[in-house]
Amino acid sequence: MKKTLASLALLICFASASFAQDGLLNHLYMSFGYGFGGAPNANFSTKDFAIRSFDFSFGFRFNEHLSVFVPLALDDNLMNMTTTKNYNETGTLGLGASYTFNLGSRSFLEPVLSCNTTYIKSDLNYLTPKFEVRWGAKMGRFGPFVGLGVQYLHPYDNGTVPNMTMVYAKIGARLF
Repeated sequence: MKKTLASLALLICFASASFAQDGLLNHLYMSFGYGFGGAPNANFSTKDFAIRSFDFSFGFRFNEHLSVFVPLALDDNLMNMTTTKNYNETGTLGLGASYTFNLGSRSFLEPVLSCNTTYIKSDLNYLTPKFEVRWGAKMGRFGPFVGLGVQYLHPYDNGTVPNMTMVYAKIGARLF
């Protein structure tokens, strides 16, 4: 316990020293995006389950490469199931990390790993770990990107919707 507290205190000291030199704005991580995709069946069609998501992430950049953030998303799940209601709208909240590779001075490649869970009670409550790779351009502190990813949908009740793996694409931007 003492080692954990000492490590945490040391991390806070390094972070505050970094803030004093660089300022808070240089350590702020923010991104937003719109993603869409679905769960491909054997014919690689996504007609049985599709998802649309608008997300906003904010967090802390430890250096120019490593960031930790909290993603907040509004999901619209579109289902072609045997139920009368074939859509579900909910919000998700989670924790994520990214590592930015600078590809020269004008572009970047960013693998992102995150895990979200629903925070708004709805007909479909779930946990969804995600992995995506973003490629984008740097325009000063602004960076538009496109991304491709995979996410796993794990419903808590397993009643209407089974566990499934989905592929998705995303467009968005982040601040550097």
